[in-house]
Amino acid sequence: MILKKVVSVILLYSFLIVQLIGCATYSDIKKTRDLPGVTHHYNYESYYDQSILAYRLKEKGNPVVRDSAGKKVRAEDELKRISEAKLAELDSEKNRQAKLLPIVIIYMPIAAVLGVVEGFIYFPFNMALAHYEKKLKKNTEIAYVSGRKYFDNKEFEKAISEYERALYLMPSLRSESDIDYWRGRTFEAIGKGEESKYAYLMFIEYSERTIPMYFSNKFSSDSSWIEKAKEVQDKADSINVKDN
Repeated sequence: MILKKVVSVILLYSFLIVQLIGCATYSDIKKTRDLPGVTHHYNYESYYDQSILAYRLKEKGNPVVRDSAGKKVRAEDELKRISEAKLAELDSEKNRQAKLLPIVIIYMPIAAVLGVVEGFIYFPFNMALAHYEKKLKKNTEIAYVSGRKYFDNKEFEKAISEYERALYLMPSLRSESDIDYWRGRTFEAIGKGEESKYAYLMFIEYSERTIPMYFSNKFSSDSSWIEKAKEVQDKADSINVKDN
């Protein structure tokens, strides 16, 4: 009876530990899959990158500056507004952390123990999640490539279906690829002007590159991002005329 209670307590604490440390591991996949959030750029200078029509930071990797919705920051006044808001948030966070400092000091030994426990308990989960992430990226690429092939074969409905599947698997494709450019062209090919304009807008507002880093298919013969952006802007004007 006593042994049963001890086992129950151990299982309960194990479950709580997994919940605490599992979030950190899963967040790696979540970060890859989801659209990027606001860029914390208040400590760095920025510059306007004409090749993607948006601001970048002058730091390692030169990340694109984005708002809370994941949209690229493309106007100077918007950059200033977001920067001021984040500075105010930073000051508030510093004050909050100062108040919590005694609790943090007490918690540090517990955090160290949890780190050791994670190495033993969560190792198989890390392996499983790594396999899942690899498979997710592969399936996303398959869907994107299938969409491109269907487009080339003029099977436009099938192309749209594959693009939607790719975005469902990996919403971050909106920012990491030119998928909305191809969605726009596909909608345009079947006469859906409104959907085409919206897809083109998404391409300009969110995308920062043509192909994700993890794709094995590089489509080297494709035009550059800025060339596609110029084409999109011209197409949007012509579609407006047709719709009116």
